[in-house]
Amino acid sequence: QSAPGAAPAVAPELEEALREIGENPVEVRRLCLQTLLKITENVEKNPGEAKFRRIKMENKVFSQKVAECHGGTEALLAAGWVPSTHDGEDVWFMDDVTAGRQAGNRQRFA
Repeated sequence: QSAPGAAPAVAPELEEALREIGENPVEVRRLCLQTLLKITENVEKNPGEAKFRRIKMENKVFSQKVAECHGGTEALLAAGWVPSTHDGEDVWFMDDVTAGRQAGNRQRFA
């Protein structure tokens, strides 16, 4: 158990993904981290809203800013997103429990 006021634990897989993201050109890295931060903030602020816990894999903005960034998909997986399907579409999905545990991830993406 962590001490009061200590930062929430972050998975080693996320730290590795962030190292990979750091190897991208500055603009690619910036866009990827900004997008991951926004996704994480939305989930953290609205953990009960399914629309913030589901990202279409075909989403053009997501594909360009995260999926095409080296380490971006790995960061998404390490943050608790899993591949799934919804209404016949491939999506990234985050469950209720994981949605309530995003503070540490948000801090690392910021």
